[in-house]
Formats: sequence, structure tokens, C-alpha cells
Amino acid sequence: LQHRTDLVTHHNEISLGLGPATPTHQTQTQQMSAEDVPDLSGLKTKGTVSSVDLWRHGLTKTTAALRLGLDHLVTPTGQVVGGGRFSAGTKRTPTQARVHELARGFLFDMDGVLQRCGVAIPGAGDFIRYLRKKKIPFALLTNECRYTNEQLATKLNTLLELTSDEVILQPDQIYSAACSAGDFFKRLLRHHFRGSVYCIGEDGLQSALRDAYASVGSEAEQSVDGEAGPVPTVLCGADAFDAESMTPVEFVCIGSVHADNTRDIERAAEYVRSNAARVVYTCPDYFDIYSDGRLAFGMPMPVVELLERVLGCASYGLGKPNPHMVRMAADILLKRHHLDWTNVLFVGDSLNTDIRSAVENGISSVLVLSGTTSLEKLAKSAIRPDYVFESVHELHLALQEGDQE
Repeated sequence: LQHRTDLVTHHNEISLGLGPATPTHQTQTQQMSAEDVPDLSGLKTKGTVSSVDLWRHGLTKTTAALRLGLDHLVTPTGQVVGGGRFSAGTKRTPTQARVHELARGFLFDMDGVLQRCGVAIPGAGDFIRYLRKKKIPFALLTNECRYTNEQLATKLNTLLELTSDEVILQPDQIYSAACSAGDFFKRLLRHHFRGSVYCIGEDGLQSALRDAYASVGSEAEQSVDGEAGPVPTVLCGADAFDAESMTPVEFVCIGSVHADNTRDIERAAEYVRSNAARVVYTCPDYFDIYSDGRLAFGMPMPVVELLERVLGCASYGLGKPNPHMVRMAADILLKRHHLDWTNVLFVGDSLNTDIRSAVENGISSVLVLSGTTSLEKLAKSAIRPDYVFESVHELHLALQEGDQE
């Protein structure tokens, strides 16, 4: 274990452990030899390496990539190209202690960070228990929209085996894309919008929209003869539109549906075609990934692009990286615990949603490789995280090292 710790620490001081690239770093990386890491010649197969084999050798994928001559997969971090508010001139110290110094609060993505399609990420439960023990506040910011906050909290507590009242996740620690969709329509309704919405989604999104519309559901428009007129309504699935009792459908809201929904897509298309309904969606992803590597379809973007190409409509995303998500996370995390973003680490697995949200809002970011992002994707991306870890387990170890210093 000590040998593995020394290797990882040494590697962090050289390359991906997270500082700006310099000629010195590059030279040191090229000089890594058999004295630095064990012989891995038997593991090099078509440029890929088994995570299990690496663990047996006491290495991360990144360290092994250097040893195997795959250094083109390793991209130093700390240099950000594009985006918004960054501390571009700040030199980050590439040490484990630096992570420890920043970690007074955490903002977590959920899928690919704490769990992956219903399977817990190894070490995630221990990390949550560690944060609770150290009284380090955290919140979850997720583009998941299929479940309510209560359902998400129950699901995660079960997956991560969080049973004690002192450590279990609470619904008010979660802000989801479903919550963002609900807030989007609450704002419209407060400003006297009175159109109906057609929803393609599951319990979480449907519940959020119905809660938003509940405040105006009884505000029937008065017709000329004084009788009650149509009211704004949330329609889902096969719900029939009734022109006498419902206001026209002016929005189509598209979420994740992991079931056949072809007929629902056709209904949405008809509202867009005939009513010029506007299109909003919860998540910019095209697919998810099961824990065994299989692709999981049912995400919003294929449907959104289908409507845009066929009908020529435009669309607007309500989940990450929409800045509204980060503003609401500030309400949950910063105001309650008297923090600011300089004290918080945003931990995510997606460059285009999590790390982009962090970069554009001036939040230090941690990319974990346990979800949708690989070293190959990182090497090609203009968006750079501040830190990279294999998973929250390695992040947990880094924090523990900081505790001991």
C-alpha cells in the first residue's frame, strides 16, 4: 500500500495530478523508467489496460499510460481554453494537500460519481460517511430527472448503504434537472404565462411540473359570459388535450424516459408543428452507460435533435450547464453553510456539463474517470478540470493524506 501511495503521489507531482503544463513536467514524464513503476510490458494490448491489472500493480490508468508509452493520452490540467470566469493566472500547486485545503464543501454530480445506472461507485459510501464525520457540507447537483428528490435520496441511501440518521442523504441536499424545469415554469407562471405544457418524462419531471402548475390550476380564465374558461395544464403521455378546459400547449418539455415512448414523441411533434410549441429539455446527453459498459438510451438529446431537424424548431436546456443550476446549488450549499465558491470543489464525470459548469462559474473542479469521460476524451477537450482522480475513492484518499499532514 505504501508503494502504491508513493507511486501515485510521485505521479501527481509530475503530470496529471493536476498542475499547469511546463517543459519541466514534460521532461520528467518522458524520463519515467522501470525504476519508477513496475514492469507492465505484459499488460499492453491494443493501447488498453485492465483496471484490475493496474490495481494489482499499484497504479492508476494514467500512471500506467505513461509507463506504456501512451503519454499522448495524458493531458496536464490547469489550462482552460474557452468558457467564462476563470482564475487563468493562478498557478495551482499539484499536491494532495492542495485538494485538502480547498475542501470545505463539495458539490457532487450523481451519475458516474456516486453511482452508475443503479450500481454504487466503489468507495462512494465511505466518502459520504467521511464527509459527515468531518462535518464537511455537500450538495448534489444532477441532471437526473426521472425521480423526485425523495426518491433519489432513498435510492442513494440504499445503494451507498447509508443507514444512520447522522449520515443519510436528505432530499433538500439535492437539486436536479427536474427541479430546474419546475423552477423554469414557476417563473413563467409568476409573469402571467398561462399556456399548457406537454411533458415527455417520468415521475420526477412530471411531479416537478405539476407542482409548478398547482399554484395556477384553479385560476380559470373568465369567458365573456362569466363562465369558467380553460386553465393551464400539464399533459403527459397519452393525456388527451381538451380545448374547452385547457389552454393551448405552448411548451414541450423533454426529459429522460427509459422505456418505449415513440407515440409520446409523435404527440410532442404535433404540438410543435400545429401550435408552434417551444421545446425545452432537462439534459444535453445522448446516452447513459450501465455499470457493465453497455449503452443506455432514453436520454433527451436524440428526441430534441429529431424535432429540430424535422420541424426546424429551436430548443433550450434547463439542466447543467445552465447557470440556474449553479445558482440554486449556491442556495443549498453556500448560504446554509456560510461558504463561497473558493472553498468548494465541484466533483463530476462529464466535461460538457459538470466541469463546464464549474469553469464558467469560477469553481474549482475535480474530474473523476468513473463515468462518461476517458483520458482520450480529456486529451481532446478544450475544457480542463483542475484535478483528475480515478474515482471518489482516490479523492477520499487524497483528503485523508491531507488530514495527516
